Amino acid sequence: VWATFFHDAIYDPKSNRNEKDSALLFQKFAKDAPLSSSLAKMVVTMILATEKHKNLPSTEEDENDLAETTQAYFLDMDMAVLGKKPEAYRVYASLIRQEYRFVEHDLYCSKRAEILQSFLDNSDTIFLTKEFQQAMEQRARDNIAQEIEFLKSGTIPGG
Repeated sequence: VWATFFHDAIYDPKSNRNEKDSALLFQKFAKDAPLSSSLAKMVVTMILATEKHKNLPSTEEDENDLAETTQAYFLDMDMAVLGKKPEAYRVYASLIRQEYRFVEHDLYCSKRAEILQSFLDNSDTIFLTKEFQQAMEQRARDNIAQEIEFLKSGTIPGG
């Protein structure tokens, strides 16, 4: 729950430090909260993992499997928007464009397509857990591929 609340607590689309800054904010909060140090470390790791949407190594040896499983579900929930029904995904894609409206149109289309293509190219699956893979993987891949095609033609989906 703490990672969900804090992972985008600090968010500026012009910054490349959002995850780091959100983790620092959580660390400040955790100093005065009745949380164990192992839980606080796990939350920080989960927040930082959202930067690349890849599991980061756990800092707690005895809780490694649980921490990695929890982190995988957390990251999949963060990426679940990619597996929405196509109409809902197009609305999401148009909202992302609004968020980055300060970026020139052609540059946005090019860079957004590049980022989305990396989701398709960099691993066998977008989602880390079997449950999310079975429920959302194909739809996410279809949504991403369709958005890339839109972007290559200079069109913002849903826009």
